[in-house]
Order: sequence, then structure tokens, then C-alpha cells
Amino acid sequence: MTYTYTVQNNSGSRTYYYDSIRDDRCSAISPTSATIRAGGTATFTCTTTVSVTTTSTVNFSFYYSTLFFGRTYTQASLTETVRVNNSSYHPRFDCTTPTAFNSSNVEGQPTTLYNQYQDPTGSQFIAVGTATTPKAQYNALAYNPADGYLYAVTGVPAKGGDSTWLGGARLIRVDANGQVEDLGPITSTASTFNQDFGGGGVTSGVIVNGVYYVSNAAGGTATIYRINLTGAPTATVVADRPAFRANDYTVMGGYLWGIENNSSKPTMLRYNLSTGAVDRFDLPTGMMPGGTIWGAAWTYGNGNLGFSDNKGSGVYQIQVTNPASSSPTFSLVYKISGPGSYNNDGASCGTDVQADLKVTKTATPSSPKPGGTITWNLTITNLGPGTSSGGVVKDTVPAGYTNLKVGSDYTGACTITGQTVTCLTGVLAKGASYVIPITATVPNNTTCVTNTATITGNELDPVPGNNTGSVETCPNNAIIDVTKTANTPVATGPDAAGNHTIAYTIKVTNSGTTAGSYTQLIDAPQFSPGTSIQTVTWSGGPANTAPATATADADGSYPIGTAVSKPIAAGATHTYMVTVVYKQNPTSTDRLVLCTPNTPGTGLFNQVGLPEEDPTKVDDGNNACANPVPAIQVAKTVRRATDTGNGVDSLTVNRGNQVVYVYAVSLPTGYTEPLKTIGLTDDKLGAISGIAAPGGYKSGDSNSNGLLDPGETWIYWSAPTAISASVDNVGTATGVGNVTASKVTGTDTAHVTALQPSIDLAKAPGTLTGPAADGSYTVTYTVTVKNTGQGSGSYGPITDTLQFDPNLVPQTATWSKGTTTGPTTTFTAAPHTFTVGATTSTPLAAGATDTYTVTVRYLPKGAPAAAICTAPNTGLYNSVALPSGQETDTSNNSACVAPPRFAVQKAVDGSAPGTTGPTQTAAHDAATGTFSTTVTYKVTVTNTGTVAYAHPAITDTATVFTGFTRTGITLNGTAVTPAADGSFTIPAATSTLAPGATTVYTVVVTASGKPTAAQWEQAKACNTAGAGTPGGGIFNRVTMSADSDGADNNDACAPIVPPTQVMHVVKQGLNCDTDQPTCPLTGAQFSLYTSDPSAPGATAVQNGITPNAANGALFDSSSLILGEYWLVETRAPDGFSLLAQPIHFRLTANGVTLLAPTSSTVTLKTGDPLTVVVNDVTPAPLPKAGGNGSWPYLLTGMALLGLALAYYFRPLGHLRLSGHRKSS
Repeated sequence: MTYTYTVQNNSGSRTYYYDSIRDDRCSAISPTSATIRAGGTATFTCTTTVSVTTTSTVNFSFYYSTLFFGRTYTQASLTETVRVNNSSYHPRFDCTTPTAFNSSNVEGQPTTLYNQYQDPTGSQFIAVGTATTPKAQYNALAYNPADGYLYAVTGVPAKGGDSTWLGGARLIRVDANGQVEDLGPITSTASTFNQDFGGGGVTSGVIVNGVYYVSNAAGGTATIYRINLTGAPTATVVADRPAFRANDYTVMGGYLWGIENNSSKPTMLRYNLSTGAVDRFDLPTGMMPGGTIWGAAWTYGNGNLGFSDNKGSGVYQIQVTNPASSSPTFSLVYKISGPGSYNNDGASCGTDVQADLKVTKTATPSSPKPGGTITWNLTITNLGPGTSSGGVVKDTVPAGYTNLKVGSDYTGACTITGQTVTCLTGVLAKGASYVIPITATVPNNTTCVTNTATITGNELDPVPGNNTGSVETCPNNAIIDVTKTANTPVATGPDAAGNHTIAYTIKVTNSGTTAGSYTQLIDAPQFSPGTSIQTVTWSGGPANTAPATATADADGSYPIGTAVSKPIAAGATHTYMVTVVYKQNPTSTDRLVLCTPNTPGTGLFNQVGLPEEDPTKVDDGNNACANPVPAIQVAKTVRRATDTGNGVDSLTVNRGNQVVYVYAVSLPTGYTEPLKTIGLTDDKLGAISGIAAPGGYKSGDSNSNGLLDPGETWIYWSAPTAISASVDNVGTATGVGNVTASKVTGTDTAHVTALQPSIDLAKAPGTLTGPAADGSYTVTYTVTVKNTGQGSGSYGPITDTLQFDPNLVPQTATWSKGTTTGPTTTFTAAPHTFTVGATTSTPLAAGATDTYTVTVRYLPKGAPAAAICTAPNTGLYNSVALPSGQETDTSNNSACVAPPRFAVQKAVDGSAPGTTGPTQTAAHDAATGTFSTTVTYKVTVTNTGTVAYAHPAITDTATVFTGFTRTGITLNGTAVTPAADGSFTIPAATSTLAPGATTVYTVVVTASGKPTAAQWEQAKACNTAGAGTPGGGIFNRVTMSADSDGADNNDACAPIVPPTQVMHVVKQGLNCDTDQPTCPLTGAQFSLYTSDPSAPGATAVQNGITPNAANGALFDSSSLILGEYWLVETRAPDGFSLLAQPIHFRLTANGVTLLAPTSSTVTLKTGDPLTVVVNDVTPAPLPKAGGNGSWPYLLTGMALLGLALAYYFRPLGHLRLSGHRKSS
């Protein structure tokens, strides 16, 4: 059937979206998505199968969405009921369990269908459903294995005209609910049809290979018809009026079999389906009653025939031997009760099911005493594969055995006829069994006999060979006696697995006059409550068998010895050893009790039995009892020493806490034997039971009898104990059983977890600052102390060791922690060690961290090594340590800060550092006679370290040679004011310099002065070897703290030379003997002075001016420093006088400038400003002392000169005047 669901959107504007649709009776709803706009609908369907009236509920959920509120859901539900007409539903018969059917009519009532169910007491007929509309009386019942239904033909109803009844001659089908389905009226063209199908209708029916055979042997012609089961029912004659008047028949071996109606002597009829031949066979006398109608017939799965009559005389199973022969034989398998009715019919299904029934037979005892009792147990087991619907067991007991009885344990129906016992079995599933005990009195002889039983099942048995079971018994006059003793009065144990052991000795003795035999001993331990047996092993016996494990029977007893019969000679004894391993596990209700003689359930009571034991000996020494092992227990707990009470099994404390162990000694639950001589020890603390207060025994012996009785708990304490590490303490209680004298021990462990601190000291590098004004640096480190353990602890003191590069000298160190600042340690020499934090231990909670900042100030005394921060004594290496044992991992206890490492170099611009630069020529100011120079230096700073730092301050000292004075210094173009010694500071950098990088400063030094010649010599004498020597040239040196490449390249010097010039002097006369106005004068000598020659100490310039080798009137100077000079004539030419005054002049780069006082006799050569012309004239006589001097001569000369000039320019011609020499 299909459900259709229609969902309509009745909203005004919303669009709904599918969320879910669920029907509790139908799962495959489709489609699984839908969008329903306003006013629209969506249709869903679901198809399912229903067999009964069903009400289903559908729940659906749809939603619409809004921008701000998301999805809004709406749900609804609806129910729908589907009413199923049960008459239209016809379940098939389940014939996995073979079933025989009987239909029975009561006058005026519809036919009732019955299941024939066989149980051991007989047959039960269970109605199949109840008759419903349409009502019908039917017969000719037959099962069709092709579709699983029963078929039948209706007769004319007793209540004609009732519309609720089916009329006669209609084909019907009966389902597993007993409901009738009308397949329509049966039609036929046979002349016998009306007689056979009218009235009560046909009586017999069977379906063979899909063919439905029917006939009317009661009031009809016995004609056999075939009715088709598909389409419109039509009856076709198969055999016209055969002599086959059986009110029902069944099929077996290609024949129809039935019992002739009302025959005074029951006669079996056989109809050959192939030939139509009918045979008659008289059944054995007394097998079945005569004079009745056998209205029901069917076939069992084993091929036997089943019959029941209309009078209810019973249900019979008939075995047919040689069914196809001309003289088959018939035997009654069994007869059970059954119903009777005036209109009885039968059929069966599941005839193809197979069930392998097996018979096993045993005898107890196997060697009974003459005149005694024997019991045979018959076990019938269904080995499958199918279910057995029942069967019959027959046991023919050998002659001489009397008083046959079936034991009351078997409730099935059994009959005893002579020496034959016949019992029914009921439905038996695969794997299930029946046990039938049969007892008898043994004859007074020792003849061996074999008893055999056979099972015949209703189904085909695939293994008929196991349908029979036999056992032989041999009576004898032996007197078998069994005795049992415990090997020890108390069990042993427990072992490591908690098991105890007790051993018993069993003796089997034949005190009779003849040899006997026995099978297996039955050992039945009936121990005290509170025990559980683990294993039972046995050894010994007549074959001295090695230990073997015994397996418990369902009743808890253990077979001892092999299952075979064991002969025992008269007077002989067989000895067995039985060892029981068990656990003692008593409870408050299952208390372990000690032995009471001959009382099962006390101690380790154990009884042995033997089926063959003489009845007079059964209670004679067959049991033994040993006592269980006593026990003691101690419950050990632990508490803090400051607490009270009993403590706990496991306690967690901080290391160093004190604890007290508490011991509660008692009998374990369920143990009842008191203990004496109680002792208590501790594996870590020694004896506890005898120590002094506050430890030792506290309480518990309530009756003061010195015995640890059931229900008492004795309390002991240990002395307070400090815990240094996690520990398991084992307390051991000992005692002695007051009854058994067994020594017992009990232990218990209390665990103390010492929350151990795990101190981790670590050092990390911090920051480096500086240098300070004093050149020192400050480096910081972070020291952390973490407790990574689970318990609180303490640490310290912390020792901090500075192992700096030897050139980095610690000055002071201090530490701080939060707002606390420690003392300052001042170092004067190594080792550089100090304490961080408290000088005693410092507590630290689990998970806590203390953080210290260590600050160290140091001074570089030189450059640190190139290997920076590689190990102690490199860089700013620092390590911390705790006292031994406070930490295990010291790998992070050190830190190193790479120190600044710089190299500084000084060079004259363009020259290599640390060298003398190119010689520079000073500038000269002619006006002032001052010399000046400007020298440019480059100061290069290189980071030779491994980390970026700002370089420290640099001291730059500029010195000039004597005679020069510094007139200015600039640093990168900015004027600086040096100290008196010429030093100034290049400030520390404000930005860092990467490793390997450089920064360059430009230093310009200007100086001026009027050096002497000697000073000029100093000016060009630079000394830059090593650290250099100031005083020569313009010398400059830089110094920097911890200069990593030393001082060799820290100096630079510029040699200064003055500007020079070569000047010339020409000596010429004015009163020459030639016609020329001037003439060269040779023989003169001159000296040059750099200062007034008249001044005291004035010295002539050596080789300052010398005659020209080629021209004696020309004098050449050496390279003269520009400046003022005095030219002194030191020798006049012959006949001439020396210059009365030195010639004072200034030598410049542009030439000579004559300085006052000047003379007309000294001039500069025209066009040559570097040549001084000295004119000379004949000198007058020197005046006498006290005379008028030279004035008369001068005047005279001037007059003569005037005359001469007049004469020279006279018009008569040219007159040449010759000079006149006069020596002085």
C-alpha cells in the first residue's frame, strides 16, 4: 500500500523549505526535499506492506528564513489508520517442525483444524485458529508443499440456507490461522459427480506431485477424481468406481494407502497410482480395532503410515515393510490417544525433514550383585539437522530380570509388556535429549547379559546405525567397600594464585569371596560455605595412573578413575589419591566453618561413592574432613602525623612531612577460627606490636582473652615518620590458629606519594648597556628557579660565578627579585663569585617560579678574545649553581652575553691606518709671514664582534710640531674644542653597528705658526712606529676602550714642509770702465740670515746663497723657506766697499719683496722678482778720525758728476768716461 502526504503552504507570503518528514510505519518517504511557496502544495509518497490493521503517525517539519532571525521552524502531525481485512491475508504453514493435521467436525458446527503435537505422554491436538466467515464443513484434507497450504472440499452444510456457510462441492484453501479461503465451486462432467460430491461430499484426499486426488468412499461411488488447484476447480475422473473404499488415504511409495471402511477385520487397501490396481491386505490380529471408519490418514517423514478413526480409539503409526511387494508386512510402531468425530480427516507436512536420533545406554552398577537392583539409563539425543516430532523407544530386557519399572524421572507414556518396555518421545529439537531410566531386579546368578534399546522417530533418520544402544552387565558376589581419609588435618596454602590444597586417600577393597569389578568412583566434595573448588585431580588405582584432572558432573561430583570396568580380586585393595585445589572466599553470609564429623558443608568435608559398593558398606568410612586454613588480615592506612583517625590507603604529602601508619588487624570476612600469638611488623619500620606509645597496640581485644576473635579489630600505630621519597610500606600481621595451630600471615601495603619538587635553575642573557662615564658596562642576566615537580620544596643558596673574558673585568654585581634588591658585591680579584637571593634555602611551591635579575658592572681592560661566548672565560659568560642534589639538569645553568668588540683605526686621508701620510707643504701668508696647514684624518670604527652594538666613545688627540699651533679641529665638519693636550672625544654611537660593519669619522686639524728652520725639521719628522710618537709633523692618535686590534693602527702623522723658493742676487757695478752703464762684479760673497744679523746669536743660513758656477756675478740661494731674510755682503769685489746695510727682504712664492730700509743700490731685476740686483760704485776714502767725514768727497763727486753729464751731452760728440778704482 502507498501513503500519500499533501502539504499546503497557507501563509500569506512566506516560502517554506523542507526539513523532515517521518512516518512511524513507513520509512522510505520521497522526495527528500521541497520548496513550497505561499499558497502552493507539495506531495510526498511512501510505500510499505502491512498485514494487520495499522495506525501510523506522520510528523513533518518545514522552515522559513529571515535575515535577522535565521530559520523559524513549524511542525505538524497527522494520523491515518489502514484497516486490513484479515480474511484476505493467508499465512502459509511453517513446516520446519514436521506436523500432522486432523480436521474434525461437530454436528452443526464448522470444521476445526488441529495440529497433532506429540509429547512423551501422547498426542495433543491443538486447534489451529478459530472458524470465521465463511463457515464450512470440509473433508478430503491434503497438504500442498508447493504453496504451503492445506486444501479440502466442502460438503453440504447441516444448516442450509445460511449465507454465512459455504455450500457443498467447493474447493477451499486453509491457511496457517485455520482460516478458509473459497476457491470456487467444483464442476465436473462425470456422471458420478453429484453422487460423490453431493450431501456430505468427498471423504478422502491427498496431493501427490501437485495433483489433488479425492474420492467419496462413504456414501459415494469411491471414484477417484483429480481436481486442478489453479483456475476454475474442475473434477476429472482418474479411476471409476475402484474397489478402494477407504474414508481417507495417504501416499507412500507411489501408492495410495487406506483402511477399508467398517471392516470387521481391519484391511489395508493399496491403490497403484500408475496402474489403478487395488490390493487388499489383512492387518495382524489385534493391531487395530475393526468395525470403524478410519477417517484420517497421513504419512510420517520416516515413511510410516498414520491413521486415526472417527471413534477416537487412538492414533496409530504403522510400519510397512516391502510396500511394493505382493505381500508387504505391517507392524504397529506405536498407538497413542487421539480425538474422534463423525467426520474426521488428516494430512501431514514437513515429511522432508530429517532428524538423526541416537540411543546411548548405560548400566548402574555395571556389575550388580545377584538379587540386587540394576538401573539402565537410555539417553535419546536428536543430532539433527531437523526437529523430531516424536518417536517411540523399545527396550526388551533380558529374561530373568524382574520387577521392571520406568523411573519417575521420566514423565512420558510408557508401557511394559512382558520383558518389553515401550516409551513415547515428544518433539525434540536438534541437540536436545530425553533420559529414560529403567530399573530391574537382578537374577541370582552371575550370567552376563546384554540389554538393547531402539528408537524409531517419526522422521527420516539419516543415520539409522545409531538408533540402537546396548550395554552388557555381569553380576558378581564381590563385596566392594570404599573408605576415605584426609591426608592432613588442615589444608595447605594459599599459593601465589590464592589457591589452597587438600589431598585425600581413597581405598577400594573387595572383602568378598569372588573377584569383582567396579567402574568409576564418585567424589563429592561438600566443603564449607565460602569455598570454591578450582580443580580436582586423581592418581593411582589398579594401573597406578599418573595424576589426571577430573571433570565435575552437573551435580558437582567428580568421577575418579577411568570409566572402564576394573576387576578387583577378592581381598585386594586399590588406592587412589584425590587432590582438591580450592579457593577460600568466604563472605559475611557464607562463613568458613570448621569440621564437624560426618557433617557435609563443614570444613573440607568430602564423600566418595561407588555404584558397585556393597549397600552395607555405603556409610562405613566413606567421608573425610579436613579443616580449612585460618587467615589473618591487616588493613594498613596512613595519615599525616597532625591528623587523627585511620588514614587512607594512599596518601600524598610533600617531601619532609611526617606521617603515622595505622594497622587494623582482624580475621578476614567469613573466617571463624580465632587466632593467638598476634604479631605485627613493618618492612620499613620494623616491629610495631611492641613499640612504646604513641605507637604500638592501641585497642581491639574487646573480651581481653588474648585471642583475635571474629568481629574484633586490633588497632596499632607506628611512630611518626618523616617522608623523604615516595614509599610503599608493607605491614605484616602474623598469628596462630587456636584450633588448627596453623601459622598465618596477612599483609597490606600503604602507599605514600612524596610530592617531590623538581627544581630547575636556569640562566638567560639579558641586556648590555654602556659604557658609562667611567668606561664601564652593565650587563644583566635573568635567573629563574622553577619547581616543575608535584610537591613543594626549597632551593638555595644560588651561587653565581662570573667567568668573563680575561680582558673584561667584573667590578660589581647585585641582584633583585621583585621589589627586593640584594647587596652589591665588589670584586677586587678573582674568583668573581657571589650569592643570588637568600644565603639560606628558599621555599618554592609546586609549579611556582622565582625570577631574579642579576646586574654586573665590568670594565674592559683590553679587547675581548675573538672567540666570543664559546665557553667559560669567553665573552660575558656567567653560570649559576645550586647545592649538590637540588637539581639534576644543569644544562641551562649558564648564559653568555656577547660583549661589544670594536676596532678603531686612524689614517691620514688616503693613507693606510697607522702610517705616515704624504708630506704636505704648509701654506704661507706673505703679509704676516705665518705658515699654516690643514690635515684630514679618517677614524674608522669596525664591529669585530658577533652582535650589533653601539661603539664606545673614542679619544682623539691631535698634536702639532713645535712652532705650529692648532688653530682648529672639526669632526665630521663640526668644530670641536680640544683639551689643552689636543684631545677631544668622538662620542659613543647612538645607533648599533652590525657585526663586520664600519663607521668612518672625518677629523680635520688646522695649525699655523712661524717655525724656525730647526722646527721645520721637526715638522717633517713623523714617527708612527708601534703606537707612534707625537712631536713630529701633525700627529694624531685615537684611543678606544678594548680596541680589539691593538694600538698599532691607531696613529697617523702628516709630515709638514714649508713652502720654499730659490732667489738670486746679481752683483753689478755702476762706474764701469766700459761703455755700459753697469757691469758684472765678481768676487763678492754673501750670507743669508733668517733674523737680524745684528742681533746677538744671529747665524747665517748654511749654504744659504752661493756664487753661480758659471757666472761669478750671479749668486743662487738654496731652497729657502718663504719668509723674511737678511742678505749680508760678506766680501766686496776688489776695489769696492761692502754694503753698508744688510738687505732686508721677504721671500714669497711670487718673488722677493725688499723691506725697509731700502737703498738705491739694491733693486729687483726687472721682470724677475726673484732676483735682487746689488749695484756697487767706487767707494770714497774713509774719513779721518774727527774730520768731516765723506761729505766733502760726496759733494765733490756730485760736482764732477754734473760736469761729466754736461760734457757727455755736449754737441761736439760722445765722450766716454772711464772708472777709477781705489783700494782701501
